[in-house]
Amino acid sequence: FRHYLASDPDSVTARLQLAWIHHGLKQPSLGLDVLQPVGELPAHGLLLVAHLQRELGKNALALQAIERAMSKARKEQQTGFFSVDLHLFCSSLHEDVGNVSAAIKAARQALALNPASAECANFLGYLLADHNQDLPEAERLIRAALAAESGSAAYLDSLAWVLHRQGQTREALAAIQQA
Repeated sequence: FRHYLASDPDSVTARLQLAWIHHGLKQPSLGLDVLQPVGELPAHGLLLVAHLQRELGKNALALQAIERAMSKARKEQQTGFFSVDLHLFCSSLHEDVGNVSAAIKAARQALALNPASAECANFLGYLLADHNQDLPEAERLIRAALAAESGSAAYLDSLAWVLHRQGQTREALAAIQQA
């Protein structure tokens, strides 16, 4: 791709491919450098920028990039862009920058896209429990995740945490021991 870019430096496609390679190789700075000359990235390119910024620990910049990506996708009516993974990524970024209400909202959007997802239910349940919010709902979500994937150590850990938060020490201990 570097060779190709030498002959066609304006190729956005080649730049995006090379940036994805750098992302996969855990070279976020190089990925961002490759994309820097591009004036206007498509929504999926901005999502890549968000991933690269997060790898660098620049969560606020990652969040800005993903918000621009979502705005562009909405404007271009790219409904397929709004996936479960996108919403979970947004949720995680919002939590990292301290915006818990936005994190919860994004996690709810992920679950709304796939209500049967044990991963989404556990994610939202743990997020609620971790921030001591709506603990009965958090427990219900985590138990639903466990019903779908019984014996999951991660989900049992989440259950232990929400039970602990609710003062159910004995039940929490049993759940963590089972995990």
